[in-house]
Amino acid sequence: MTGTQKELTDFFKENIGKCILYSDNITNEGILKSRYRFITDDDLASLEHCSNQLNIFNLFRRKIDEVLYNFQSIISAKQEWELRLIRENKFTTALQEKIFIDINRRLTNFISSLVTLIGDFLEKRFFGKEYGKQSNEYDRFKKQTNEWYDTYFSYRFFSQLRHFSLHVDLPIQEIKIDQDYNYTRNAPMKYNISIMFNKEALLINKKMRKLNTDLQGYNTTFPLHPLLLEIEKVINSLLPTILFITGNRFIEPARTINSIALDKENFPKDKNLGFGKICHIDADFIGIKGNAINIQTVNSINEYLNKSKTK
Repeated sequence: MTGTQKELTDFFKENIGKCILYSDNITNEGILKSRYRFITDDDLASLEHCSNQLNIFNLFRRKIDEVLYNFQSIISAKQEWELRLIRENKFTTALQEKIFIDINRRLTNFISSLVTLIGDFLEKRFFGKEYGKQSNEYDRFKKQTNEWYDTYFSYRFFSQLRHFSLHVDLPIQEIKIDQDYNYTRNAPMKYNISIMFNKEALLINKKMRKLNTDLQGYNTTFPLHPLLLEIEKVINSLLPTILFITGNRFIEPARTINSIALDKENFPKDKNLGFGKICHIDADFIGIKGNAINIQTVNSINEYLNKSKTK
């Protein structure tokens, strides 16, 4: 047994039956190196309840992060490929095919994750089943999605484009790569990639023809980038919308964790929290039987609360 392991075993034996709260629990040995304090049985029960509630919200946060990762992937595709073309200092038909497939792949992933999250995961599964379709919560979320649909062409467009990209054709039909080389200066070739939708190709599909009135104002080809900038407003409002509609369901658990751990003892606000009771896990082992709180989830709720105070 190493010195650290013996110290930990002695620590557990001396404090068996006590409830403990600690930060940054990577390994059991890490408990002694991190901030910790003993808490009451009531605090432990409160933390268990809060952890269970925030696990639900944590799933929403992760699903929204997934959408954001896909969003960053597609919005950065143009620059990434332009830089790669400069680094490799060559442009071939085969490489153009890779660019075409990759950008369509990124866009399809983004659209699918966004529309599935809002329409299937949140509307149908959470608000529809958790609260019921006759509930105020479901009605308020539906009104919010209708407002997004009425306000943002990008939301209407991507909602229909999801079906098109999964069942009909690739969403992007034209990717143009311009080369600019100034022979009077000693500099590498510059590239500019234009990512364009083709209105005529889209309107072949019945679902896309629902947007015929909107698309009348667009040229035959029109760029992706402005639509991404607009839809970002919807993505950024997803977590605040969930918190606003659900009232105190997730806000109160976050406040409780703040009062028990983050505010009182100034636990690090970038580390997860572990909590539980020191006890016999089995006949031969003493440890902590408990759970963990994802601090990123608590921080996201705290950020919402802080912004709400300034409005």
